Amino acid sequence: MLLGAFAPASLERAARIADGIMPAAGKSTTIEKLIQTINDFRDMVRRAGRDPEEMKWILRVHNPLSEEKAAEPRALLGGTPQQPAEDLPRLKELGIDHAFYDMNHPAQVPIDTQLVLLRRLVRLIKA
Repeated sequence: MLLGAFAPASLERAARIADGIMPAAGKSTTIEKLIQTINDFRDMVRRAGRDPEEMKWILRVHNPLSEEKAAEPRALLGGTPQQPAEDLPRLKELGIDHAFYDMNHPAQVPIDTQLVLLRRLVRLIKA
């Protein structure tokens, strides 16, 4: 069971009862903020008497992909498909090996366009 946990109280609860968390990458999420959240959660898991290495992580992405390069600093996993492809190795270092692009949040970009851009991202990852 993964919990969508962001606030300290929800992270503490997830540390006690969940198999992992599903943090969100929104407009203000940077890799540095995500690192802090994950490190805080790992500490909470240890304090709960559990092993952080057994936790699972899936990053829920609310940032749209685009045909145009996003200006820096940019939202994590946002921008052109090439930009999130550059973010993925750092996520892997954190233990995150799954990302879920939430098609409901980037409403300003049509879903068909998002799917085309996601396919480009997948091709870049597999290349």
